[in-house]
Amino acid sequence: MILVIIDDLRPDHLGCYGYKRKVSAAIDAIAADSVVFDNAFSQAPYTLPSTISILTSLYPSSHGMFLIYKDKLSKRVQTIAEIFSAYQYRTAWFSLLKTPHLDVDIGFGRGFQDKVELGIEFEGRQELLYWIEKNRKHKFFLAMDIRRVHDFFRFIRTSSKHKAGHAVAEQGSSSGDVERDFYLKIVKLALEKKTPFNDPALVSGHRDLFNGIYSAEKVDQIKQLFPEGKRQQLDNIRDGLFSAWVRSEAGKDIQSWINAYDETVSTTDRELIKPLLRELKRLGLYDKTLIIITADHGEAFGEHNEYGHNSLVYEVNHVPLIIKMPYASKPWRTKELAQGVDIMPTALDLAGIAIPHQAQGKSLSGLLRQSNTNGPNEYVFEQGRNKSSIRSKEWRLIVPNMEKRKKGIKHLYHLSVDPHERNNLYYFEQKIASKMQNELDRWQGSLVSYKDKEYEFSPEIDRLTRERIRETGYW
Repeated sequence: MILVIIDDLRPDHLGCYGYKRKVSAAIDAIAADSVVFDNAFSQAPYTLPSTISILTSLYPSSHGMFLIYKDKLSKRVQTIAEIFSAYQYRTAWFSLLKTPHLDVDIGFGRGFQDKVELGIEFEGRQELLYWIEKNRKHKFFLAMDIRRVHDFFRFIRTSSKHKAGHAVAEQGSSSGDVERDFYLKIVKLALEKKTPFNDPALVSGHRDLFNGIYSAEKVDQIKQLFPEGKRQQLDNIRDGLFSAWVRSEAGKDIQSWINAYDETVSTTDRELIKPLLRELKRLGLYDKTLIIITADHGEAFGEHNEYGHNSLVYEVNHVPLIIKMPYASKPWRTKELAQGVDIMPTALDLAGIAIPHQAQGKSLSGLLRQSNTNGPNEYVFEQGRNKSSIRSKEWRLIVPNMEKRKKGIKHLYHLSVDPHERNNLYYFEQKIASKMQNELDRWQGSLVSYKDKEYEFSPEIDRLTRERIRETGYW
């Protein structure tokens, strides 16, 4: 059983969902043997809460994991890996292990026997393929979070163009200015007193690296001089600089953003999904393996005047869900509603394992086996930091959370005629809005909280960064 989470992946940028650019040949090949869900949605618009929801089948307000450098998963919560491990499955998690959004020490590593770094440049790919070969004769649950697409902004070229339907990056002015600022920041921190990076002996022993003349090679060389903990802190500083750059540049040249995004989708497909598919077939495992491909959230490129993934707009919450059943017969598509919290109960159900009482999602196994023609979800739900949403096949309501509901803007969309949610009907369809609101309130009132306590931010996170994390979920 393999779970592939491609961080930040929009379904409408995949060929199997109708995209014209040829960026996803390997994913499309798996989809050609799969059930493809046209209406699958994440539980939150950013990585930490959404991915934990996939791994626990808990909505964000139940697991309580919203803020990086702060929240931790309760030991009362069972993860999908813990359950598979208890049933004698070999389990492994391939991901960035110490980025704050996926930190294995706050809950992401829970239950996985093996935890291996899978980097932006696909460092760890060979280890992943070897892990499959080593465990091919055992029952296994392999999960991965692939981060390349999420960091597409690192590869933006403002003069990008495309050719013959393929994504092609052309060298030009780019986010390389951020890397230069990052280098200068490292030099400053190393030279300044009262910073954790101050080290006069280190600087004097490597004057050529700290001379203030930037090169990309110098950044990597300097990072290797510091111990692992400080290297991670430097990566977090870099992420903060990139986040600030993204906010300042949003919308100025959106086609370059889309080109860079498509390039990272194509690279992920070619450099990781294709070798994975090839290895499964070489080992004779492909036909009998359950494969689930999804995302934690999507990305907005100016729709609703939003950029990035900090809101509950359609383009952010709509995600791919591709499920290849073992010994699948013919592929098919469904418009039934599905959500990230459904993945754990579905996987366990298909494996013949009892679904734990904590699970708030529903098994899609009846639909996948076509023993039921209708899916289990009348509604699906999404939670942001300040807003919540309820969606049926016909309508979607987005409202501020309770404490801000009286003054905040409310949205109601008629999905059968407005699938991309452009025309707000809240003030014209009050009867429907009231019905959806009642269902949303009933659902929210039914949720059990597993949060043990209110955690404090890590002491090294300053006040301004804390405020930004609370506001955006990121930096």
